[in-house]
Amino acid sequence: MRLSRGFLASAALAAFLALLVGGTLLWVDKENERLRETYLSEHSAELRAALAIKKASLGQAIEALRQDVVFLAQTPPISGIVRASANQGVDPRDKDPYSAWEARLQEIFSAFLRVHPDYFQVRFIGASNEGRELVRVENRDGRIQVIPREALSPEGDQDYFRAGLLLTAGRVHLSGFALNRAGGKIEEPHRPIVRAVTPVFDASGHVFGMVEAEEDMRALFAASLPGLPQGIAGYVADQQGHYLFHPDAKRAFAFEFGDKGNIADDFPVLKQVFESQAQGYLPLQAADHRSGQYVAAERVFFDPSDPSRYLVLAYGMPAAGIEAQAAQIPKPIVATILALAIIAGLSLGLATSHIFPRLRRIAAGNGRVRQEPADQV
Repeated sequence: MRLSRGFLASAALAAFLALLVGGTLLWVDKENERLRETYLSEHSAELRAALAIKKASLGQAIEALRQDVVFLAQTPPISGIVRASANQGVDPRDKDPYSAWEARLQEIFSAFLRVHPDYFQVRFIGASNEGRELVRVENRDGRIQVIPREALSPEGDQDYFRAGLLLTAGRVHLSGFALNRAGGKIEEPHRPIVRAVTPVFDASGHVFGMVEAEEDMRALFAASLPGLPQGIAGYVADQQGHYLFHPDAKRAFAFEFGDKGNIADDFPVLKQVFESQAQGYLPLQAADHRSGQYVAAERVFFDPSDPSRYLVLAYGMPAAGIEAQAAQIPKPIVATILALAIIAGLSLGLATSHIFPRLRRIAAGNGRVRQEPADQV
């Protein structure tokens, strides 16, 4: 019987210790999860701020492009060329020949490109002669080049030219984001650009031509923001999910070469960003259950005339990086907590093993005391 009671006491103590250790480990796990959620919350706020800054920089750049092309279309040489073209090559108002206005416009375009290094090209294109260029100035890696007349080309078969013919005064057409082409072939190295076009009218109100400016988007797309956790990668996609910027340069604009890669395929949680009723910002969260990636994203609407056009900015980071950087209770401390819990459990067990027998003896003694008066009666 004594052996049975000792065995039961040991089993009870072992069960108690197992519950104590299990409870301690559960508390450690819950505390680590709380610390991890705190890390995600803090860095989600950082990423949101970073995305807001990048969104603002892209929006400002595109809006500046819109305003700049309208400004260039209103410079005096534009109207001088229009008047001279309608009067056998001589401006009837200022008596200046077409060539003088042409040279002045080339100077203005050249000066503009010098102070706007992100602009690749500015052109004045006529509506007649299959949309032939009248003036073109280019920025070739900091070298400003005025293209001679014999090298000017017709642009009448281009989508942006046809769109420009349909615009009213002061309106601007923004092209899609694409790689620049030279002679019908994609330029090497790749130069992502966006075009802005605004119309120019003659005295009768007919479209005489248009001014077109092209902005090189490489610097804006590739701009990194300081202060972000290590291991974060930036992405830019259009409203179809095509990559415009990717850490792997080969994947940026891969759709121009027939690649069907899509940001929503790589980060399935981003599919909701492309829904018409989606919120503009997606907080940091797991991309899916398999990729081991976390992602935060922001939509940027850049064309006031067409709200269906937007960019998706995203920052991604591997889950392994989150686990490595998130604060956790150090293993030595966990071991110490477990050791203290076991010691406390054993101490409680030993104390109980001494107290219970005494309580039983006291209880037995009380029982005999109660029985003696009854026996005497």
